[in-house]
Amino acid sequence: ERRRGYACFDLLGADVLLDDALRPAVMEFNIGPNLWVDNHGSEHKAGLLAVKEPLIAQVVRWAARRSASPPDSAAAADALEAAALVNFTRLPVPLS
Repeated sequence: ERRRGYACFDLLGADVLLDDALRPAVMEFNIGPNLWVDNHGSEHKAGLLAVKEPLIAQVVRWAARRSASPPDSAAAADALEAAALVNFTRLPVPLS
């Protein structure tokens, strides 16, 4: 396995609309998701914090662990990602 000397990821945002039966419909994907919590009025701030704060904490925890102790194999990198990034979906990227 090749050593992973560098790592990067993209954090995408998805706009999803739920119909009256709670069936999701993806409206669009955004390459720059909105991480603000105070731009929709104070009545929504607590709900936005409940969703966005754990997301940001996971990404920061992964980056800190990755920087402090770079994995020496793809398997070690995958294990680190699995431990730090809960409920993330990793999309396969073809190696060129």
